[in-house]
Amino acid sequence: MFSASGMYGFAANTEAEEVFFHAQDFHRLVPGGPLPVLGEQVDVEQVIEDWKRRPRARIVRRLQPQGLISGTIRSFDSKKGWGFILYGDGSQAFLHASEAMESWLPVIGSPVQFYLGCKGGKSRACWVRPAAVIGIVSY
Repeated sequence: MFSASGMYGFAANTEAEEVFFHAQDFHRLVPGGPLPVLGEQVDVEQVIEDWKRRPRARIVRRLQPQGLISGTIRSFDSKKGWGFILYGDGSQAFLHASEAMESWLPVIGSPVQFYLGCKGGKSRACWVRPAAVIGIVSY
């Protein structure tokens, strides 16, 4: 789990033991790459065992590069705050309003870019932003 607004997260091992970490403790493989993507595997180092009643990691490293994916908003209910994105060959990923970067509201049919995460074994769109529109000039 990672909170973009709070800039902190938790990593869990196979026994479901959680370790707290701050965004500044997260090491990306590529400069400018995304902060943690929900469900990705990470390597946790330098754990402080009793930090405010729970363990805290001082170094959290991404294990594999995250690729930006293009898709289209298939559905979005602004009252409920969720919908779905179509991408690739008809696959879909769950979109929660908390994953929309910048201040924008997803609109059905809009092109977007995102990183593919996973929660509960299901695809989830992370760090979603409107796709850049090329060729439009404003004066």
